[in-house]
Amino acid sequence: MHGLHHPQSQDPPRQTRPNERGLRVFRDPLSIVLIVVIVVALGFSALIGGEFYARHRATSALEKLVECVAEDRVSASFGAQPLLLQLMTGSFPDISIETAGNQFREAKGMKVVDQQFTNDKATDFMAILTAVKAKNPDAIFYGGMDTQAGPMLRQMEQLGLTKTKFFGGDGICTAEIAKLSAGAKPLENVICAEGGASLDKMPGGKAWEDRYDKKYPSQFQIYSPYTYDATFVLVDAMKRANSTDPKKYIPMLEKTNYKGVTANIAFDASAASKRISPGEPFASDSRDFSISSSNRL
Repeated sequence: MHGLHHPQSQDPPRQTRPNERGLRVFRDPLSIVLIVVIVVALGFSALIGGEFYARHRATSALEKLVECVAEDRVSASFGAQPLLLQLMTGSFPDISIETAGNQFREAKGMKVVDQQFTNDKATDFMAILTAVKAKNPDAIFYGGMDTQAGPMLRQMEQLGLTKTKFFGGDGICTAEIAKLSAGAKPLENVICAEGGASLDKMPGGKAWEDRYDKKYPSQFQIYSPYTYDATFVLVDAMKRANSTDPKKYIPMLEKTNYKGVTANIAFDASAASKRISPGEPFASDSRDFSISSSNRL
């Protein structure tokens, strides 16, 4: 029948599923870029936050430690390199520590005219030495090792600081400093503090050094005999306890009476070390134990 009109059938509107909407977002390049930017920004913020936190904790801990030792106000810095990277690599090339200098200034008859700073990777000290030279000092104190002190002495000679005293700790009390300084004239003015007794004054020092040098040529260092004795004091306590368990051998440490290279070693009631004169009797325990002393020098 031509007069009748049949309406066209219409399908109901299709519902978009949530997962389809998500897929559509990931098909949109702009959305992907925005997501990447957000993720990177969050990661960068976390790194910055971690860096600030690590610097604050590490700097505070270092300053408190040095203040305790130096008994002075201290300012510490880890340099421009990210501290998180330094912690991961285990290398701290730009660490610097500055004290207020109160303890130095109180030294009788001494006046601090200048303070300069460097690091253990430096080889060029001309700039800081030039600054020091301008103050016309009687002496320079360097708190570091021979690897820097040697080149520093050479550069002092180049600047004409040949009569200036050069003080330092036991880090520059080495035979190597003569080689590292290439025999520079300021080498004659080096004065260094060395901890402990000389080998000649140790009960078994000279004989032990001969055995040590024979077995480990050119390896001797200033604290070698002390490290050696400390190790064998522990071994002796383990032997007497017949155990490597700290709970069992530490009480034996308190009863130590050990004839060492550096001295006869014992501890008083407060567990502080004390020396026993070589003439005093020494009791040893020679029973067999699983720790071998066959490599002992």
